Amino acid sequence: MRIGYRSDNGEPFLTFKATDGKYRKVCLSALVKRFERESEHGHSAGRSISWNTAIEVFMTRCSRGSENRNGQPKSKQDQWREETVLRRLASRFPGRPVNATTYADLRAYIGEREQQPARCKQTPLARGTINREVAVITRFFNFLEAEENIERNPARRLKQSQTYNVRSHMAPSMQELRQWREQIPADRAEVRDFFDVAVSTGMRAGEILGLRPEHYRPQEQMLYLPHPKEQKPASIPLNARAQPIIERRVAAGGEWLFQIPDGRRLTLDVVREVLYRVRNRAGITRKYWVHDLRRAFATMAYAHSGLLETQALLRHSTPVVTRRYVAVPESALRETVNRMATDWSVEQPENKPESLL
Repeated sequence: MRIGYRSDNGEPFLTFKATDGKYRKVCLSALVKRFERESEHGHSAGRSISWNTAIEVFMTRCSRGSENRNGQPKSKQDQWREETVLRRLASRFPGRPVNATTYADLRAYIGEREQQPARCKQTPLARGTINREVAVITRFFNFLEAEENIERNPARRLKQSQTYNVRSHMAPSMQELRQWREQIPADRAEVRDFFDVAVSTGMRAGEILGLRPEHYRPQEQMLYLPHPKEQKPASIPLNARAQPIIERRVAAGGEWLFQIPDGRRLTLDVVREVLYRVRNRAGITRKYWVHDLRRAFATMAYAHSGLLETQALLRHSTPVVTRRYVAVPESALRETVNRMATDWSVEQPENKPESLL
């Protein structure tokens, strides 16, 4: 589905794939008039509003060209996600109009989504994913209510959950990281460099694979990310382990810093295939993911600095998110307790309250 413009008068039109498999074009102004006409008939004659019409008008007026929660224009990926949520919801009610949807229908749909496994995983969908879908559905029905296209808003009582079914993440230990890295084949130098940069910088996998030579700032010893996940430019400091790798990759030439020998860009699927295979070969029983390399960096950064510094390095919005990335091993807890042990043979200072003894 895409938007084009007529060459004679510049009027926008929408190209979409119909149910018969053929591509059709429709003028957006005519689509809006149809929506208003269906809405008027819906109130006067009890007729219904189709899901397809309502979704198209919502995407045109409220999603495309709007801003996200950070004040930045919504990307095409965000628009695609919102439309996918609404299309998935519409597929649950074939032949039913939008204004026939009830609160019970939405709750049943959310309950089914909570039980569905995540893609390529055996765990249920994350609570954050469900909450994002609830937010999109709520905005959709709020728009219909504001346009007086529905009499009752079924999503008014929908609430986002404050609890998250987060997997009990544990970052790989230093020994596991060494064993994991040693098993990477010598002919996969690009994957080994990816591994080292991920553990040394805490960057996301997509950010590392999207690096270009112009992103390296040798004078500042940093990597410049123009379009990271948080929608604002970021500077990543490089340590003594990551900087030689980046310099070697820049000197090798090419469009991408991380690319396979034939010049094509290194993909995440290749990285997963190599790392997951050698992980089992290294004898690591726990199924660590590629993103757990970022958690290993967070754990080491937290051990050497603190929570706020780790949050700044990971570029998280709140320390709450950073805390879920940090894994405190039992040995660190034992060491902290041992340092706090009190020698009862030494007399305590007089100015210290008895409650602290």
